[in-house]
Amino acid sequence: MRLRLQKYIAQSGICSRRAAEILIGEGKVLLNQSKVAQIGDSIDPNIDSVSVEGQTLRPRLKQYFLFHKPAKILCSKKDPARLPSLYQLLPPALQH
Repeated sequence: MRLRLQKYIAQSGICSRRAAEILIGEGKVLLNQSKVAQIGDSIDPNIDSVSVEGQTLRPRLKQYFLFHKPAKILCSKKDPARLPSLYQLLPPALQH
């Protein structure tokens, strides 16, 4: 299965897809330790190696959660009124 390079970088947790496009454009992303990546490149994660500024990337495993949200709790990370948020109810390791 082939993936767009910027999507693979984003799944690795380094940055967003848009920020990944900037890294690729600046020449900071290498494919298979030698080729400087170009925007629009696609890779096979099972075959190709991707590194950003010398750090080899590995995509994070996806996690899915089923959560019963209590009433009057927001589903947003940012709220100017500082109302209680769902993220405050999660364990600290999951509050990112």
